[in-house]
Amino acid sequence: MNKRWLITGVPRAGKTILSSRLSCETGVSHIHIDSLVDAFERVFPETGISHDGESHAQLARALEPFLYCWLERLCHYEINFVADSYHVIIEDAVALRDRLGIELVYVGYPYTEPAEKLALVRSNSTPSDWTRNKSDEYLLDFLGRCQERSSAMLDVCAKHGVKYVNTSGDFGAAIEGAVGELSRGMRVNNPLLRDARSREHQRA
Repeated sequence: MNKRWLITGVPRAGKTILSSRLSCETGVSHIHIDSLVDAFERVFPETGISHDGESHAQLARALEPFLYCWLERLCHYEINFVADSYHVIIEDAVALRDRLGIELVYVGYPYTEPAEKLALVRSNSTPSDWTRNKSDEYLLDFLGRCQERSSAMLDVCAKHGVKYVNTSGDFGAAIEGAVGELSRGMRVNNPLLRDARSREHQRA
């Protein structure tokens, strides 16, 4: 069975966690696209693809030709995957979805207050999180804008038939529910992946 997902949404919504869980559940490869931005920034700075100094729309537009061509090649070679990235514009990705049969998923938190989200971000941060070096004042403003975008995207996703995963309430339940819905009918054949999935459930 061919199955391919492109997971997008605002930062700190749970895109990578959802993608990792979905990969573990189904056995498909997990591609963390935002790490490609880091690689472009270091190796090909002339492309202008960088986390610094670019708006979301500008960066998404700069990355789009490479990203969409790459995903098209993966489909051409019948490679199953779950790819996640913040740097995707839904209206553009819909055409890719319709042409290649990729399932498009948006993850957001339209009903979470910025202060509540900040507390969650701080309590769940890891040493590699970029948020660790940001002030509370900066993050409150940033998360407030993410919440506003999450809310605006409810109508956009409904208009284009894009599945919306709302992580505003019980984050863990929302992620697990989405994994169950998206992976329905898929089976893990690799015993190493089954073991990894088992360890994930034990840690949860």
